[in-house]
Amino acid sequence: MKIFKTPYFIVLLILFTAISCVKQNTVDFSQANDLIFKQQTKTGFINFAIDSSVTTGINALPIGPLVPFETPFDVFNNTEFEQHLDSINLHFEIENTYERNFALVINFLDINNNLKYPIKLNASKNTTTTKDIKIKRLDVLKLVQSIKANIITSITNPPSTNNDAGAFLKLKSSATLYFLY
Repeated sequence: MKIFKTPYFIVLLILFTAISCVKQNTVDFSQANDLIFKQQTKTGFINFAIDSSVTTGINALPIGPLVPFETPFDVFNNTEFEQHLDSINLHFEIENTYERNFALVINFLDINNNLKYPIKLNASKNTTTTKDIKIKRLDVLKLVQSIKANIITSITNPPSTNNDAGAFLKLKSSATLYFLY
């Protein structure tokens, strides 16, 4: 077994490996032009909470059906996003401990307060609701033009009881961004 210890064996092994893996005239380097790099990034998106001090007034009567919330939203204000962002997966989780149902509308607005992209969510009473939304390239371009998000929360049914003490509505969301290069 002296042959396995010599440098001739190593040279023969390398030569055999190189010849057996590549056949003559079959290597096509033009395939490199067809490569597409798809990168994904996961990040927090929009989170907020409303507690019973906001939704009830004197003697635990509802103040009104709307609880507006507005926040700057210029996360996509970047030419890199416009050029390479291919799609977005949004994941929403809404925890509702109230004895009433809620509808949430997230409106993404441009600099002139024009609606660019709406998202509608529902939260049933005493539940945790999840929803996933996939936004494709054409709608991604609308979302990229947004500079703020306006969130409108409305009560869709009157409470069966006025026992909302300590109740809350929490929205947690994340975004998975898919880039093509």
